[in-house]
Amino acid sequence: MNKKGLSIDKKILSAITATIFVAVFFLGLEVANKNKIAYGLDIANVSIGGLTPSQALQKLIQHNETYLDKQVILMANGQEIITSPRDLGITINPVAEIDKISTIGRDTNIIVGLAEQTAAFFNLMDLNFTPGINEKVFDNSTKTLFASIEKWPSDAAITYNASEGKYSFSKEENGYIVPRAELKESILLLAQETKNEPIILNTEFAAADIKIQTAEKTGQEANLLLSQASYELVFEEKSWPIDKETLIDWLIFEKKSQDNISTLVINLDKEKIEGYLLNNIAHQIDILRQNAELTLKDGKVTLFKPSQNGRELDAKESSSKIADQILSTPNVPQNNENTEIIIPPGTSVDSVVTNADGSTTIKTNNNPDGFKIVELPKDGKITLNSDGSIKMSSNAEIEDAYGRKITAKEDDAEYKSGKDSVLGKKGLEIKPCCSLRCGIIT
Repeated sequence: MNKKGLSIDKKILSAITATIFVAVFFLGLEVANKNKIAYGLDIANVSIGGLTPSQALQKLIQHNETYLDKQVILMANGQEIITSPRDLGITINPVAEIDKISTIGRDTNIIVGLAEQTAAFFNLMDLNFTPGINEKVFDNSTKTLFASIEKWPSDAAITYNASEGKYSFSKEENGYIVPRAELKESILLLAQETKNEPIILNTEFAAADIKIQTAEKTGQEANLLLSQASYELVFEEKSWPIDKETLIDWLIFEKKSQDNISTLVINLDKEKIEGYLLNNIAHQIDILRQNAELTLKDGKVTLFKPSQNGRELDAKESSSKIADQILSTPNVPQNNENTEIIIPPGTSVDSVVTNADGSTTIKTNNNPDGFKIVELPKDGKITLNSDGSIKMSSNAEIEDAYGRKITAKEDDAEYKSGKDSVLGKKGLEIKPCCSLRCGIIT
């Protein structure tokens, strides 16, 4: 054999040897890792490679329990505060972590699986925990921990002043708080590797969401709502007035946020309205259903009670309807400049009253019950006809004495109202029950 042939044989021999070595290595890994966590794996510096899943789980549980109770030092405005990951709401799920780790090296693609086992063997895989946080525990704990160095902002408020008979307002107060998002990010980052390092924080300015101008605007609308005529609940021939004190008890102010702008919205507590209906009115409306009864004696009817249909107040639906109708009360003063009220022959005006909401109530000889001009656009016209009907220009809105709201959808729209109906001639939108008289549903 010549030297060239010998050289080729050595190369082939080396290749064969290397192949056998790799094959033996891979085979050894497969055998060593059978039913076990891939050899060489660790998570957050906790070595679990070569253990069975159950053994690895117990090791992680023990490690995590110790970590969660270790001290964490928070430096806030130079003040040292001692707490722990557990007290800050940090959670780690060892079962989920083991389930995830157990799949390493077990890919259905044998090449991928062997590559993962090899990377684990040479400590080339950097694994960390995926911690969570209990938001309620975090919020409660941080409020207690930072109580001495924080001042939370308080919104401008609306409260009812009984002595003055109207709502009054208190100014907002800005504050300064420890930034929660920054703390949360820091503590979660440390928990990934179960580290305990000091976290340095500083308080930052915190503005109130609701300013005094917003509270005053909403409160004035509420005062205007209270100044409207008395409200009345109606069912058939029965009626129940809603006094001012009851309405005040129902009124609530809700904070709404949109595009980082907070506002206060007037609303009504429907649960309180429902309770009021059930406690004060339902027994006057409800009728028990009764079947017909016959009493026989000696084959003859001696007593007969006819059947009777029942009815029951739908307090939930009624409370929603009442709330919607009260809140639909016109509460923004209207500008009637450059408008015209035409009084033709045969019509005389008995009274004209300007209401607290800026609307105008007019009573005539042909319309003694009167009507309220809710809105009359600039250059709009209203004609008081001699037959008691009223002609309106487009977009004019009137509320009659029976609580109906009538809106003209075109010029020269006409209507004539009575207790039981509205005789519209054309171009009208009629809402049969407005804020003054609220129907009850059975």
